[in-house]
Amino acid sequence: MSGPATAPAQRSRRLTFFVVVTGSVLASLDLFIVNIAFGSIGASFPGSGARELAWVLNAYGIAFASLLVPFGRVADTIGRKRVFTAGLVVFAVASAVCAAAPSLWILVTARAVQGAGAAAVIPTSLGLLLSSAPPADHKRLVSIWAATGSIAAALGPTAGGLLVQFGWRWIFLVTVVLAAPALALVGRVRAQPGRGGRLPDLLGSAALALSAGLLVWVVSYSSDPGTTVLGLSIAAGSAAILAVVFVWRSRRARVPAVDLRVFAARGFRFASVGMLFFYAAFGIMLVSAPLVLTGALGLPPALAGLAFGAGPAAAVASTLVAGRLPLTPRTLGVVGGALFAAGGAWWLAVLVPTGSLWWGYVPGIVLTGLGAGVAQTSFIAGGTAGLPAAEYSAGAGILNTGRQIGSALGVAGFVAVTAVGAHTAAVFAPAWAVMTAAGALALLAALCMGGRTSTAADIAELESSAG
Repeated sequence: MSGPATAPAQRSRRLTFFVVVTGSVLASLDLFIVNIAFGSIGASFPGSGARELAWVLNAYGIAFASLLVPFGRVADTIGRKRVFTAGLVVFAVASAVCAAAPSLWILVTARAVQGAGAAAVIPTSLGLLLSSAPPADHKRLVSIWAATGSIAAALGPTAGGLLVQFGWRWIFLVTVVLAAPALALVGRVRAQPGRGGRLPDLLGSAALALSAGLLVWVVSYSSDPGTTVLGLSIAAGSAAILAVVFVWRSRRARVPAVDLRVFAARGFRFASVGMLFFYAAFGIMLVSAPLVLTGALGLPPALAGLAFGAGPAAAVASTLVAGRLPLTPRTLGVVGGALFAAGGAWWLAVLVPTGSLWWGYVPGIVLTGLGAGVAQTSFIAGGTAGLPAAEYSAGAGILNTGRQIGSALGVAGFVAVTAVGAHTAAVFAPAWAVMTAAGALALLAALCMGGRTSTAADIAELESSAG
C-alpha cells in the first residue's frame, strides 16, 4: 500500500535510477558506437594507419581496466555519489574533447580520459541504485541494470552507423547530449557518505596501466618494418618491470589496487585465463567485423551498423538464456568458447572465399554473439563461485580487468597480423585464424574450472559486480 508519504521516496528512486543507468549505459554504448566509425576517423587523419587507429579503442579499454577496481574502493572511502559525479563529468568533458579533436593523438588521449571516467561511473552506479531501494527490490534492479548495458551494446553499432553518415564527431557529441540531463539531476540523488579509511594504492594502478599499454604496443608494432628489435625489446622489458612493480605493490600495500589473494582459488585462476583469451578473440572480432563490412563488402556505415548489431543482439539473447540453464559454469564456458571459435572458423571457411554478406558474414557474427553472451556468464560465475562472498567484488573486478586487457591485446594482435588496405575478405584471414585459436584456448581454460551449478540469481549478482 502506498500513500502520500511514500511518493517522495518513489520519485527519488526513479530519479536515482535515471541518473545512474544513464551513466552505465553511456560507458557501455561508447565502446560499440565507436568501432563502426573507424573508416571515417581514419579518413579525417591522413597518414594514420590501423596501428594508430587501434588506440582509439585500446586507450579507452586500458584506462578502464586499470582504474575500475581502485575507483570502486575510492568510492567506498569518500562516497559513491562523489566518485560517480566526478566520473560522469570527466566522461562528458572527454567526449566533447573527442568530438573536437584536431589530431588523432588528441583523440586517443581524450579516449583514455573517457575510460578513466567510465571506471569511476560503473562500480558506483549499481551501489547508488541499490542503496536507493529496499532489499526486496534489489534482484529486480540488478537485472534491469545489467540488461540496460547489454541493450546499449546491441544498439551502439546501429546508432554509430547512422551518426557516422553526418560525421564521426557526432558519435561523441551525442554522448555529451545524453549525459547532460544526468549531470543536471545528479545533485538530487541521495547517497550515504563514504566510510572513510585509506585510499587504494594508485601507484600500483599506474604500473598496471603502463605495463598493459606497453605490452599492447609491442604486440601491435611487432610486425611493423619501421620498428627495431631494440625498440621492441626495451618496450617489452619495461612492460615486464612494471608488471613486477604492480604485483609487488599489490602484495605490500595496505590497500592494494588489486587484491591478488583471489588467485589462490583454482577456479578463479583458470577463469581469468579463459576471460583473457576469450576477449582477445572478442577484440579481433570487434575491429575486424566493421572493417570487412565497410571495406570488403562495401556497405555504407548505416547498413554496416545494422549488420554488426546482429552480434550484440545475439549476445543479449544468449546471456538471458544462459542465466536460466541448470548448467555448470564450466559447461557454459566450453559452449561459449566453441561458439566463438566456430564463428571465426565460419568466416575463414565461407566468408573468405565467397565474400557473401548473408551466407558468409551473418552466420559468423551470430555465432560469435551467442558465444560472447554464454562465455561472459561462464567466466564471471565460474571464477567467483569458489570465492568467499566478501571477495566477490574483488574477483569480479579482476575478471573485468582481464576482459579489457584481453580485448586490447586482441585489437593489437589484429593489426599485427592483418595487412588492412586490400578490398577483399582474404586480408582478414590471419586475424580470424588467431581469433579461432583464442576461442579454442578459452574453451580449454573453461574445462579446467570447477563447477557448481549456476543459477539466474547467482549470475545476475556476479555480473553486476563485474560491471
